[in-house]
Amino acid sequence: MVEEAISQEEAAEKFYGFMIQKMKSGTSVDEITNELVDMGVDRKIADKLVKGSYDQITKVAEEKKATSQTLLPATLGGLLAALVGGAVWALIAEASGYEIGFMAIGMGILSGEVVVLCAQGKKGPPLQIIAVLSSILGILVANYIMFFNTVKELAIEEYGEEIVSLLSMFNSDLISTFFEGIGDIFSDGYGILWMILAIFTAWKIPRSVGIKSPASK
Repeated sequence: MVEEAISQEEAAEKFYGFMIQKMKSGTSVDEITNELVDMGVDRKIADKLVKGSYDQITKVAEEKKATSQTLLPATLGGLLAALVGGAVWALIAEASGYEIGFMAIGMGILSGEVVVLCAQGKKGPPLQIIAVLSSILGILVANYIMFFNTVKELAIEEYGEEIVSLLSMFNSDLISTFFEGIGDIFSDGYGILWMILAIFTAWKIPRSVGIKSPASK
C-alpha cells in the first residue's frame, strides 16, 4: 500500500511538471489531451485531468503574480539584502584575504529569496527587476567597503590612525573616486562572469510560472 501511494505521488508530480511545461509553451488543452491519449491514457480521463489541472495551475499562477502592494516591501527587502549581503561579503573577503568572486552567486540567491519573501511569495517581472538591482547593489556595496578599507589602511600609513579615524565611509570624494574607477572591478573576465551569474540567479528566483494562453503558439 505504501509503495502504491508513493508510485501515485510520483506519477502526479510528473504529470504536474508535464502540464506546466506544456502550458509554458502555449500548448492548447485539446493538444495536451491528445498527447496523453497517444501515451495510452483513456480520453475521458485525460480530458478530465488536463482541464482540472489547467484550472488549478492557472489559479495558482494568478495568485502568485506580483501586485502593486508587494513592490514596496520587496524593494525594502532587496535593499536590506544588498546592504547586509555586501557587508558580509566584504567581511569574509578581508578575513580570508581573497575577494571570493563566486560569492556573487550567493548575492544573487540572497537578493532573489529575500525579495520573494518580502513579497509574500509573489513572483513576476517587477520583482525580478528588483532582485537583479538588489544583487548589483550588493556587489557594489561589497566592493566599496573593500575599497574604503584599503584606502583607510594606506592613509593610516601616511597620516596616522588618529587623523584617519575621522574619515567617513560616506565621504563624497571617496564615493566619487570609487565610481570613477568602477570599471576596474570588471576589468577581467571573471569580474564580468560573476556579475552575470549573480544577475541570472537573482532574475530566476522571482520568475513566475510564465503560463501562456492555451490559444497562443
